Amino acid sequence: MAIGLKQGRGKTLEEIFANLAVAKEFRVRFEAEMGTIECRELTGEDLTTDQGMENLMTSDIAQNVCFPAVSTAYRLVIELLQETT
Repeated sequence: MAIGLKQGRGKTLEEIFANLAVAKEFRVRFEAEMGTIECRELTGEDLTTDQGMENLMTSDIAQNVCFPAVSTAYRLVIELLQETT
C-alpha cells in the first residue's frame, strides 16, 4: 500500500509497469530475506481457522515471526521508495 500511495496509480502504461516493477522488487527482496511471502509458511499456522488463530494468540509466533516480518517489510519499502525517487 505504501508503494501505491507514494508512486500513485499511474496514468500511462509506462507508469503502471514502473509501479508493478517496484512491487515485484519488494516481493523478491522480502522473499529472499524471509524465505517466503506466505503467512502460513512463515507462522506454521493456518490463520483462516479458529485453531490457527488460537495457536497464534497463545504462542510467541507474533513476537518471533510476525513482528520481524513487518519490520522487514517496512525497511524494504523505505529502501525501495528511496531508490525510486
